[in-house]
Amino acid sequence: MRSQVIPHTGLDRDAYLVQSMNNRIVQIALIGDWSALPSLPSLESLKQQLLSLEARQIIFECKKLERWNSILLVFVLELRRLGSHSGFEINCTNLPQGVNRLLRLAEAVPENEDARSVEREQNFLETLGRSTVSLWRSFVDVLDFSGRMVMVSTQFINRRARYRSVDFLINIQEAGAQALPIISLIGFLMGLILAYVGAVQLKQFGAQIFVADLVAISIVREMGPIMTAVVMAGRTGAAYAAQLGSMKANQEIDAYKTMAISPYQFLVFPRVLALCLMMPLLCIFADAIGIFGGGVVAKFSLGISWLQYITQVQDAIGLPDVLLSLGKAVVFGIIVAMFGCYRGMNSGTSASSVGQAATTAVVSSLVMIVIADAIFAVIVGVLGI
Repeated sequence: MRSQVIPHTGLDRDAYLVQSMNNRIVQIALIGDWSALPSLPSLESLKQQLLSLEARQIIFECKKLERWNSILLVFVLELRRLGSHSGFEINCTNLPQGVNRLLRLAEAVPENEDARSVEREQNFLETLGRSTVSLWRSFVDVLDFSGRMVMVSTQFINRRARYRSVDFLINIQEAGAQALPIISLIGFLMGLILAYVGAVQLKQFGAQIFVADLVAISIVREMGPIMTAVVMAGRTGAAYAAQLGSMKANQEIDAYKTMAISPYQFLVFPRVLALCLMMPLLCIFADAIGIFGGGVVAKFSLGISWLQYITQVQDAIGLPDVLLSLGKAVVFGIIVAMFGCYRGMNSGTSASSVGQAATTAVVSSLVMIVIADAIFAVIVGVLGI
């Protein structure tokens, strides 16, 4: 009989001893306190030793084993997996009874094949096909969600929608009044930046007064609605997705369905309606604050009086510009609210899926906002507004 100690880097002493028996039987003697091991012993050197000994059966000897914990259990399971690939049998008869009971319990539950991600190369056509199918399913889900919201809106018009007025008022407060500070800051800085950038160029031609035209037109027609929508997507849209996702993870939405209460009426519709009502008001407020920020630069950097600035702003923009800004705000509000609630209602049941739902809600909203703004630009160009 011959024996060899398998070194294990990082341990104060050896965790096991390999002994070659007769008939290609290899004995692994477990040594010491396994509960004190800082990590699982490496199986690579053990694998090489077992292959060199041409082992056909592995048995354990536990006379010198002091204490053990889950590290020993994982070690045996990994050794069994190694034996299934290398062609040797693992005999666990001599292991402590507690280890054998845990092994039987672990083997009683089949391993989920999806839990182990197997990486393999995919060709271009397979990747394209999977992406196309995933995109089509997402499109169908969005259509289904939109159809449900149309039905709920019809029920609301007919006064048959079931929701709490208190919740609706709370949603209005969260999407409206509580958003004013961040909207004020972003709008003021936006007007300030546009005025400074425009002043640098207009000073070269002695046309500082047209800073008011630059700020007013750019903010009212483009920057005001877009920046308001971006802020609300990151603030309110993500909050909607996180709230509904958490409720789904806690099975609260299933409880509503059990009580024959539509979650689309009770949870989704008040949020969508509140944001759609508040977005135009927030957009007008952002436009006014942005124009005021440009006026601060015009007053203190360019020497333009407030009267001159306000008069120039009135000449630069008219009712069509304001209506365009309001129209964009309504559409952007629908996009932010719909995608926020859609991602929350289709979230998973884990904590990570709730965070992913909030992230995808913001990304989807931003992409659709840019697309919608591009469509508005084409329509405005065609109509000559």
